Amino acid sequence: MSKYTLDDVAEALYPHWPKYEDGSIDTRQCWANADIQKGWADPLIYGIRIGVDVDPHFVVHQVKEKFGGLRFYATLPHETETMIESLVINICEQCGEVGTLSMTDGKYPWYKTLCEDCRGDKYIDKWAWDVKYGSEE
Repeated sequence: MSKYTLDDVAEALYPHWPKYEDGSIDTRQCWANADIQKGWADPLIYGIRIGVDVDPHFVVHQVKEKFGGLRFYATLPHETETMIESLVINICEQCGEVGTLSMTDGKYPWYKTLCEDCRGDKYIDKWAWDVKYGSEE
């Protein structure tokens, strides 16, 4: 069960979005929302804390899920961004429990990181997909 909500994530990110002089968010420089599901709220809050430890004044440009992983684009060193992204590697996007890289059950998959319960019938884990359809590598 997650300790934090997506509202908590929005509140933690707010000071780090690029702003105009009047304090409003400069949407020309960022995609000002965290395009993630609630299962990643906790690791993202911890990631923001890591970012603040590295640079209290860092600026976020985009936070999203892509190919089953977190993408965190900010004015932080690349190593810090990578560390923040790695916090969700085995966490279900939907519920926050232990998850694995999963793909839609079809030849042209959509990637998600999901636990067995949240995977349902629509997704299979990557290893099962590789056996069924052949590895993409």
